[in-house]
Amino acid sequence: MIIVACLILGGANSALHAQISSKSVEADVIVSESIGLPEINALLQEAYTHMGTRYRGGGKTPQGFDCSGFVGYCYSNVLGIKTPASSSGFHGAGLQVSKLDAKPGDVICFTGSNASRRISGHVGIITEVTDSNIYFIHSATSSGIRIDSVNQPYYKNRFLEIRRFF
Repeated sequence: MIIVACLILGGANSALHAQISSKSVEADVIVSESIGLPEINALLQEAYTHMGTRYRGGGKTPQGFDCSGFVGYCYSNVLGIKTPASSSGFHGAGLQVSKLDAKPGDVICFTGSNASRRISGHVGIITEVTDSNIYFIHSATSSGIRIDSVNQPYYKNRFLEIRRFF
């Protein structure tokens, strides 16, 4: 079992609060014969290693990531899975799953900064699913790689869908 440290965002202004978590993905995450718990944990561990890496438009390397570059880098390096090169390409890619069926490792899609324009403009990797919330790691233009919650007003208003690539 892989144990990871993660940062949880909290507060109305999204100030970072460090919190050590010994959680790792647990049962019933396996959705294919070739991708199981160890691979999903490795995906999340890779994602966590980039916490704080700066945002860079078009960035696809640890020197700086945009949102789709970050998802693509983690998926490719750990799982060998190629994901769309831009956030808009995630709509229709992979398998759509409901919030109720969301699992760590799934890709969560949001509109861009204009919430009324209902096309994918931002993506992240789901890190944790609880009865009342979904947490995800992503590359935010304002602060780089960080963890946020789908229940935060900014993301709640922009949520589009969840896609599975494994």
